[in-house]
Amino acid sequence: MTYWETLNSIVKGVEFVVAGGVCGLAGYFTLLEGLQFIDAISPFNKKVKSQAQLEKVVRERAQKLGLNPNNIDVKYSWIGETYADKRGERDILSLGNGLGCKINSVDHELCHIKNRDCDREESKDWYYYFVAEPRAVLYEVFGLKVGWKKK
Repeated sequence: MTYWETLNSIVKGVEFVVAGGVCGLAGYFTLLEGLQFIDAISPFNKKVKSQAQLEKVVRERAQKLGLNPNNIDVKYSWIGETYADKRGERDILSLGNGLGCKINSVDHELCHIKNRDCDREESKDWYYYFVAEPRAVLYEVFGLKVGWKKK
């Protein structure tokens, strides 16, 4: 085998590995988003329709997870996105009215609060996509507590 044939084989191998990695990542993110979409359109997952109902759901679900619901500021928004955040010593749970305005979405965000994902500096990077978000999706969709922190 000549030098150029060897180099060509190495390049083809690298292309194969890169293509496999890209396909794997695409499949991973499709699965993650697909599970959330299926959960959002499920007729078994009840919609949250008001601020009062959201406060009641958060109070019940937070206590079930061992969280103090008095430390969570709850916001029902007619326009906006669903998220959990940390402001000072208080946790914020905002539920935006839309397709994902369901009780399981509250569970998803409470999972982020329980596991202190909002406290992390790098929570918008690799940790978020490969640890925090899959963990929250598994809890939201299946009720599985995978990789939860002990507190």
